[in-house]
Amino acid sequence: MSVDHRRARRLYALDLLQGLHCESGIPGVAGQDFTLEELLEIGERRLNMLRAFNARLGLDRSADALPEKFFQPLTGEGPTAGVALNHDELETAKDEYYRQAGWDVASGNPTEATLERLGLAWIE
Repeated sequence: MSVDHRRARRLYALDLLQGLHCESGIPGVAGQDFTLEELLEIGERRLNMLRAFNARLGLDRSADALPEKFFQPLTGEGPTAGVALNHDELETAKDEYYRQAGWDVASGNPTEATLERLGLAWIE
């Protein structure tokens, strides 16, 4: 069974934000009404513009890195004692994130199809 990750993310976000009425303050700031769906799309466009412009500067998935201390086992006591991130697991998680975002897995940047879908095809 194929999963529409984009739809799943939107439904999850809608469920999380439904009770917050975050869109209720937008008209006063923006001068117009927005639905929560429209706000999510605005956020998606913003993130893709950021990635596309950073790609123009030569940034790619290698810039999506964490400091080495995140890969060292945690000290102390409790359920997270000894827990550390794993480089391979992080790379696998990045691959999945990029796929769900409609980005090229090799570069970590938006695909032409994603930019086109968002009305951002003008970004080279």
